[in-house]
Amino acid sequence: MDNKENLSNCRFVLAVMKTKQDLRFQALRLIHYIIYRVICDDKDLQTFQGSVTELAEAFQIPRSNLYRDIDSLSDQLHSTSMITGHKDPRKSWKIVTWMSKSGYDGKGIYTFKLSYSIVDYVKGIKQMFDEDYHLTILKFSSIYAIRIYEIVSADRFFQRGVNPEYEIDDLR
Repeated sequence: MDNKENLSNCRFVLAVMKTKQDLRFQALRLIHYIIYRVICDDKDLQTFQGSVTELAEAFQIPRSNLYRDIDSLSDQLHSTSMITGHKDPRKSWKIVTWMSKSGYDGKGIYTFKLSYSIVDYVKGIKQMFDEDYHLTILKFSSIYAIRIYEIVSADRFFQRGVNPEYEIDDLR
């Protein structure tokens, strides 16, 4: 992968992070956890398999809650798309979905396969952030904290050595 492609992937990450997203709090945490695990475990950057116990521990919730909620969280990641780029349809834009496949084997193992359309996003995340970035997100208790952390982290990557300043309206 050349520097031009690396920069393109990182810009895609920034565009996604600055785009309004309709994911609920736990779905946003789940997608970050899946991406973290895919980066660690899958050379194709798409598929993650994990146990119910592992997911419950990562989310710091009882396994019974995970069994109850995982279907709706997976469904949301399948059905939610995001638009990156300009609102002007004559300019560059993309519509992508998060997940292409998910399932449970009935024996305690979940499988999640990210949509091929976000592989460049995953590559950019891998280039821009370390393990602490993903593990920090799992500790947040609101979607607003996650979104602000995403935006500030991405801006800090592009503006190394500079602490970005934000207007309240920019963060809304």
